[in-house]
Amino acid sequence: MKEAIGAYRRVSATDEFLAVERLRERTRFNEVSALAHERRKGQKEGISVGLTQTARAMKTDGVPAETIQKYTGLDIDEILRL
Repeated sequence: MKEAIGAYRRVSATDEFLAVERLRERTRFNEVSALAHERRKGQKEGISVGLTQTARAMKTDGVPAETIQKYTGLDIDEILRL
């Protein structure tokens, strides 16, 4: 067992091993960052779709465009295109 531990320590101390580990760590970090970015992007898209659906329903019910803009934050031109 001591020989195995010693061999592992010798291998893990090499420049090549350390470079590979740094690359793996950087790759994991990039993957986590990309996933977080895509999650935020999806949330924004979902909110946008929800606001558009709400504005469309309000417009169908005869709510004035200015009121829809006040509560949804959508642009007047976008509301008028619905």
